Amino acid sequence: MAIGSRLRGILDEMFSSADNEYDLVTELQYERGYPPTVAERIAYGDLDMRPEAIAERRKDFAPNMETFYHGGAPDINSFPGFDDRGFPRDATFVSDSKLLANTYVGQPNAMEMLGGRQRGQIYPLAVDTRDFMQTSARGQNWENMQNLDVFDPRQGIFVIDDGRPFFAKDRRSFDTDQLMEFALGEEAPGIIIDDVVDIGPNFNAARKAYRGNPDLYQDFLRLEEGSKVAAITDPTRIRSLFGAAFDPEYTGDNLLGSLAAGALGLTALMAPEESEAGVIKSFGRNLDPRFDKRVNEQLKLMENQYMIDDRGTVNPDRIALSSLEGRPIITSMADRTQAGGLLTGINDVVFESPINLQGGQGFMFENPGMVWASAQNPVNQIMAAADLFKGENPLFAPWRMAPSGGDFATMTGETMLEYAKASMTKDQKADLDEMIRGFETKGTWDKKTQRYKNKGLKVDGWKGIDDPGARELFRGLPDAVRKELMDRMDKKFRNKGGLGIGEARSAVLDPLQATALDGRIQNIGEIFRGEDIIMNSGHTSYPRGVPGQGLGYTDQDVGIFELIPDARLGEKQKLVGDPLRPTSNELRALQMKPYYGRVTEDILRGLEARGVNVNANPMATMAAITAGQELEGLMAQLPEKDTENYSYSDLLPIKRSLDPEEREGLLGGFSPAYTGVIEDMVEGLLKFKTQAEQGIYNPNAAAEFLL
Repeated sequence: MAIGSRLRGILDEMFSSADNEYDLVTELQYERGYPPTVAERIAYGDLDMRPEAIAERRKDFAPNMETFYHGGAPDINSFPGFDDRGFPRDATFVSDSKLLANTYVGQPNAMEMLGGRQRGQIYPLAVDTRDFMQTSARGQNWENMQNLDVFDPRQGIFVIDDGRPFFAKDRRSFDTDQLMEFALGEEAPGIIIDDVVDIGPNFNAARKAYRGNPDLYQDFLRLEEGSKVAAITDPTRIRSLFGAAFDPEYTGDNLLGSLAAGALGLTALMAPEESEAGVIKSFGRNLDPRFDKRVNEQLKLMENQYMIDDRGTVNPDRIALSSLEGRPIITSMADRTQAGGLLTGINDVVFESPINLQGGQGFMFENPGMVWASAQNPVNQIMAAADLFKGENPLFAPWRMAPSGGDFATMTGETMLEYAKASMTKDQKADLDEMIRGFETKGTWDKKTQRYKNKGLKVDGWKGIDDPGARELFRGLPDAVRKELMDRMDKKFRNKGGLGIGEARSAVLDPLQATALDGRIQNIGEIFRGEDIIMNSGHTSYPRGVPGQGLGYTDQDVGIFELIPDARLGEKQKLVGDPLRPTSNELRALQMKPYYGRVTEDILRGLEARGVNVNANPMATMAAITAGQELEGLMAQLPEKDTENYSYSDLLPIKRSLDPEEREGLLGGFSPAYTGVIEDMVEGLLKFKTQAEQGIYNPNAAAEFLL
């Protein structure tokens, strides 16, 4: 018996008695950065944290709230923060332009660029600009503004008139720092400086990065013509645009949190390959052309940048296919939508209410106790298939749909609506609202019935794109209505302030599936057979939940028909022609119901024969083999156990003589043992090494030498 087997019971007893209770308040406070009172209200359910509820509270935070951006260090937890010398700043400078904020991020040095790191961060902020002083630089440079008029709305007068402030009438020229100090001295919460040329030290590096994007580059060059800047002297007026809870009972300093740089901020807008994954999503040419077959639209998809506030919840472990051997497996279709974050904007368009990215494949890792979500009938079918395997919890491996498969999920259409709301002019919105109010579906022709299906359906109760209930109304529409409405918005409004259907599909796309093949598997979970269906999954598009859990992902390109080769399709119950290259008709037949089978040794050997790595992680396997070669030499040097004369301890490196006379001595017959524990540990390592060489992945062997 190896040492891990002997120790496991003792370790279990030790850890079961420890206080390992998960402290949500502590995580919210110290890991997510919420103040103690806010963390408690979230943890105890007193604060609704749904994106829609947070968006409503954000409006209440400041009815005249403005969105600004701050470019700075990658670890800012609160504003105004500290300067380069470590002294506290008097104010926070922000801009309404992400491009301008990026010029203050800081240029990466050579070593940092090689390591894929950024020196800075762009922070999207919600700012309450009520009672801010106001002025316009009229295109002048930030350090030499002359003949300014500064209006104070609290007093209703110009406190600086034509360059002559009350406290220094002879001063004719100002810089932004002086205006900030003036606002601070007047106890104003801040000052807005419109139309000022204010460019930071990162300008040249940013210019090089933007040259690859003509539209973005032209906008960037316009910074030399002037933009809006604000100096905020009251830190309670600032909240993280998408990271704050907007708790109405919290009135303290701005809420950014310890994760502001990673999850709540935006990575510096350098070249896409230099961006942190999961914060700015950009595909370039690595995107399946079927997301939008129109050439001009494909160019947009390659250039777009999608801002994601990553929750950090979808980070599964790799799972070896060999560990699935002998287990039953059930499959169903999965769209390519992303899970684990909030879509907060596209390019320069920032959404008022983020799009909650729920998946897709990643759903099983974000929702404890659930492995899948769908409508009532598909969930019933999955659970009925699971009941066929008495005494076993089947695996669940969803197969990948085509790029348009995500159109059923409301995230795609909601993205189009939210973009239109943030980007369109008043007249464009009026035209869109008129179209939706008069909208009727054309329907699709049914060859069997020789009639149109879903023809003449309307959008009842549409109040307008700016109405808070617009997205909720869209979610409640039948699938046929949603799809035709998205198509109409695409064709009529994508060049009038709207978003194309391909851009919307890309915005909610899981980056890992941008070029992935149809019919392949990705994430693997487990169904809790015999448990009740979950009646409220929390998914906006798929209301019912399948009880279970996510287990891990495979990094091998495996088709679902390779794991279920005996699946018989359609009325004729035909086998798939080529499991690795199923036709669209064969995949369509797979949509009709969940299919199931069992992962056998023959299936795994067949995968291995075509080059699939069904075993452990290659790096771990190599490490085990290398370590084993050294251990064989160590094993040869250990003395053999003298079991005829001694008994050996199970846990300690000692032995005791079997001779009764020796036991009467001073040490009771005990003496050091260089075998026993050491030998057992080495034997465990060698066992794992041997199995790795043979292509066998045995987690028990690995655990035995680790424990």
